[in-house]
Amino acid sequence: MTHGRETVSDERTWAMLAHLVTFSGLVIPLGNLVAPVVVGLVNRESAYVRYHARSALMFQLSFLLYEGVSVLLGLAVIGGIRNGILAWSLPGQIMLVSVALYALVVLVGWVGLVLHAAIRARAGIAYVYPFTLRFLK
Repeated sequence: MTHGRETVSDERTWAMLAHLVTFSGLVIPLGNLVAPVVVGLVNRESAYVRYHARSALMFQLSFLLYEGVSVLLGLAVIGGIRNGILAWSLPGQIMLVSVALYALVVLVGWVGLVLHAAIRARAGIAYVYPFTLRFLK
């Protein structure tokens, strides 16, 4: 998304950071949501940086929803096992492993997609995250 001109190096760097700062959520609660907003606000004059900051935020919100589903599924399965509904039978164990694998796939996918988006932003390419719900325009 170059808007008829080449993006300058600073814009590309800030766009890359808009994606990479989402890793702050691993250390700072909700850092993955606040950090791209801050990057977008600091670079208000750059449509390229704002695009990437908004894209990073939308992906983080989508990721939060997907990971929330895995937590709820995990709690439901564990609750079923604890209450004797599923017991520690083979179906209960398969369900628990399936939920754990789903959570792992979502987490690994999150890391990979954020890194890919950062690389594309640095290259001057307007990246669109897959599996992203569009909460904002």
